Amino acid sequence: MAKVLLDGTFSSHPVHNAFFHVVLIENRGLCYKKLKSPPPPLLSSGTCELAQLVDSNQYDQYECLEANDIVGCQCMRDPIPSQQLLQEKSLTSSGSDSAEPNVEVSGTGQSAPIPHVAYFCVYSYPLRKQLFSKCMRRKRISVTFSVDSNDNFGDNLKVAQTWCSAIRCMLHGGAQAVSAPSSNGDSECQNGVTEKIPCQVCPLQRKLLVLVNPHSGPGKALRIFQERIVPVLAEAEVSYDLIVTDKAKFAQEHVRSANLNRWTGIVIVSGDGLVYEVINGLMERPDWQLAIQIPIGVIPGGSGNGLAKAIGYASKEPPKTNAKLLAAFNVAKGKIAPMDIVRVVTSKEVVYSFLAIGWGIVADIDIESERLRSLGGTRFTLWAIARIIDLRIYRGRLSYLPVENHIRNSKTLNRTQSTGSEDVTEDHRARLLPSANCPESISGSNDDTVREDKVSVSKNLELASSMEHCNLLQSGEARSLQPKATSVNNESLLPPLNEPVPENWIQNEDDYVLVYAAFQTHISSDALVAPGAALDDGIMWLIILRKGVTRPQLLSFLLALESGNHVGLPFVEMIPVRAFRLEPITKPGYLTVDGEVVDYGPIQAEVLNAIARVMTH
Repeated sequence: MAKVLLDGTFSSHPVHNAFFHVVLIENRGLCYKKLKSPPPPLLSSGTCELAQLVDSNQYDQYECLEANDIVGCQCMRDPIPSQQLLQEKSLTSSGSDSAEPNVEVSGTGQSAPIPHVAYFCVYSYPLRKQLFSKCMRRKRISVTFSVDSNDNFGDNLKVAQTWCSAIRCMLHGGAQAVSAPSSNGDSECQNGVTEKIPCQVCPLQRKLLVLVNPHSGPGKALRIFQERIVPVLAEAEVSYDLIVTDKAKFAQEHVRSANLNRWTGIVIVSGDGLVYEVINGLMERPDWQLAIQIPIGVIPGGSGNGLAKAIGYASKEPPKTNAKLLAAFNVAKGKIAPMDIVRVVTSKEVVYSFLAIGWGIVADIDIESERLRSLGGTRFTLWAIARIIDLRIYRGRLSYLPVENHIRNSKTLNRTQSTGSEDVTEDHRARLLPSANCPESISGSNDDTVREDKVSVSKNLELASSMEHCNLLQSGEARSLQPKATSVNNESLLPPLNEPVPENWIQNEDDYVLVYAAFQTHISSDALVAPGAALDDGIMWLIILRKGVTRPQLLSFLLALESGNHVGLPFVEMIPVRAFRLEPITKPGYLTVDGEVVDYGPIQAEVLNAIARVMTH
């Protein structure tokens, strides 16, 4: 059975002679079917039958915009000259019920009717097959229906607003019942009984802090935001404050001191470097336990874009999906998912990582190719060739705490494989995840915007899911993580850097070509380094290549990264760990954390399980 929230018959726009039966179905979406002939006048544009339980098979032949794919709904009107708008307001305030008021058209001496038709438009981004291809990609679809059963615009607008409110209810949940006017503008259906849509809307309005690095990667981040992201945010009625960074660590300093209660999320338009700054800025705050819970949206605008790709992979998006459109869709939907953060300790500082820690050939490629940053992701390919030709060997001591009961010697990994470590993950989460109270108020702007050819529509969307991160903080005993390098938590898995590792750690001194600790599936848009990883599994994957690997083998490893098939190569070791320590002996060299250079020397890291939040759908 299916619950129909609203039922109506409308003409389509811009083709007004095509009529559709439209139904809003709870937990499914907006379904519509073209009618073979125009309906009788009484059944046109807005007849309501609310909260009806019907056979779900009844709508199998209908086209449907799934709720999971819809980002927003807006009410609109036909454009009218400003003097006509003033005249209409005057007529409305005087209580006139004239069928269709006329006003004089400037310069013609003639009168013209004020448009009385209202519209509601639904914006959706479903997966669709590409032409001449089996590949699925997200595609923008907008459907507009005309409401014209009444003789004045106000009554038609009420009907359109009812549908918009109900669609937002269905998308986001909340606490407001919406009365459904009938086709004559009253709040009663044809049976004379006033009914209410059995859904709720949270009064929260979303407002985002958007940070753009205009120099990231090929330098197109600002244009990407203006041309690709802003239109989707407008459709979802999400407001934002835009800040364009102008120096290194600007974003880190800003989020460290800003009043985060002004925003319901932070959106980063850049590569992974700006994400690193924001994560560390949040962890440096006095209220870091709460600050790190603010949802972070990632728009790929740099060279690597590993986190953006990992979020898409975790939501099972097709690999050929437009990355920028998907990221905008994630931000517009506003759902959140927990994500691990890794605490990294060096001899000089404590930093926080979300992506990877590198030593060896991959770190060399990442840092030394900076001089080719203007080439975007191509820079990594070119420098990889140079490093294979001039292969370097590094000696070091590697110690790690392996994941208990993990299935070893498995060369084929996937995101649904059981690691046998669920109990350990939950225990580690309980010991390391802090709790805190929600802020009393996290709200957005009430500013409205007027579109030239449409009804004034609020820039803010009522959305409950953007506050979900607060609910996640209100359980469990408060526990202390230590974000400062001067103090080590008693519950930490890491000993002080100048002390030996615990006896249950595995230790090995050897010559290495690569030691790489990955926490996400991807470290760039085309490098699937850890197919078995998840956003919040509490695991780091150590990827190890030892001395003796040949140049052809190394080339095959790098080529296999795009598909993740490197996990099946016999000379590649992949070890899931909870914590590790690396002590380089060969000097000089590079150690990187999320692509940023840190002090070259002893380094150790542990997972802080699921303490951050990222935006997804």
